[in-house]
Formats: sequence, C-alpha cells, structure tokens
Amino acid sequence: MWPFLRIVYPSDACPQCRKTLAQAVELAEKCRSQLVVLDTSRGGKSDPAGRIVELANGGRANLIFMPRHGSGNCPGGLESTITAVLARAKCPVWIAPAREPKEGGPVLCAMEPRPGGEEHLDSAASIAQAYGRPLHLIHAVPEVGGVRQRLAAFERAMAWLLEFRRRLARSAEVAVHAGEVVKVVVRAAQSRGASLLVIGHGECGGTPGHLGSHAYRIAREASCPVLVGAPTASVSLTREKQRAA
Repeated sequence: MWPFLRIVYPSDACPQCRKTLAQAVELAEKCRSQLVVLDTSRGGKSDPAGRIVELANGGRANLIFMPRHGSGNCPGGLESTITAVLARAKCPVWIAPAREPKEGGPVLCAMEPRPGGEEHLDSAASIAQAYGRPLHLIHAVPEVGGVRQRLAAFERAMAWLLEFRRRLARSAEVAVHAGEVVKVVVRAAQSRGASLLVIGHGECGGTPGHLGSHAYRIAREASCPVLVGAPTASVSLTREKQRAA
C-alpha cells in the first residue's frame, strides 16, 4: 500500500471536513503524492460513494482518505457513505475523525494469520517510521474452548506475531488479547492512545467483503483514524460474484 502516490479526498466543505483536510495534506506531503479533492456537495446527493469510488478507480488512486464526522459511530448519512466506499473501493481507505490524532501515539496494526496479512503490516511499519511513531502488533483470540485450547491458541498467536516482527526487522510491541474481536481491537487502540489503527480488509474472522465483517465495525467504532487495506483477490472475486447474482 505504502507510499500512497495519489490520494482522493472527498469533502462536503463542512467545518469537520476542513479540519480533516489538514491530516490528508500532511499525509500527502510525507508520501510526496498528489492530493485530489472531490467536492461531494456538488452533483446531487445520489450515490456519493459511487462518485468517490469511480474517481479513485478511474484515476488509479492508491488511497481514499474519508473524513468522518464526530467520534465513535457516525451519523446515518455519512456512515452509509463510508460503508459503501469500503464495500466498493479497490484501494485502501483511510477513515479519519475531525479531531487530531493523539500526538506521539503508536501505530497499531491488528494482525490475522491469513494470506495477504503481511501487506498491511508493511504499510503500518512504513507509516510508523514516516511519522516517527512506535509500532504495536496485536491479535485477538476468541474465548472459545477449554483452558488448554485457549492457552494453545495464545501460544500459537504470540509465536506468529514474534515471527512477523522478526521478518520486519524492526522493534515493535506485540500483544495477544482474549475476547470478541471488535471490542479487543477498538479497546486496544483507545487504551494505547493510538494515532492510527491499521487493519486488513474483511479480516479477523468476518466474512470477506461482506458489510457485516469485523473490518467495517472496527472502522466505524474506533475513535482514532483507521486504515483499511485494499481487498485481496478473494474478496474482489466475491464482490464480482455478488454483483453478477
């Protein structure tokens, strides 16, 4: 994903969007990339997500930088636009609340043992380095099975995270937490004062590419900016089959 050479920034010219624009400009400067601002207040209110995705896909954007009004759950209209963009975009989507991220907070990367998981880890590491922030890796283990089964799952997850850190060849804090995935990831970001949460598309046990997957809930509920990685080939294939049905 990194660096993002062409960034699309949708804006309805409201005060919250103007505040978030400063974050997009800072990111574009660090990537030395082109920033394209799309005025969503023009051209009518029909399918704004479609216009955003069309501009991003047609212009070969590497990233869609979506402003989010307020913190926590979004108002209905904006929330539906963000959800629709996540469901249809071919590139990563950065979702940012209007308030500034916590100064010096770590970049938190939620990991899952699946194909393509390394890609968003590499991006998280690069972003942490570019912003001078520490890197944290976490994994959530569902509380299922007996004590021995959960302990074995913890040990496997920790060994897997440590192996990823070794391959990354840089320092990173690693942690494994038990519990429901969305709650674990959102709470970890809040308790650590994360400046950015990086997750894969449709990861952590959710149905790939489906609106009910964990990636959508995490992006909606986290109080810090969230970077959702590009969909993998399997997710893209699922989308095409759903459209053809």
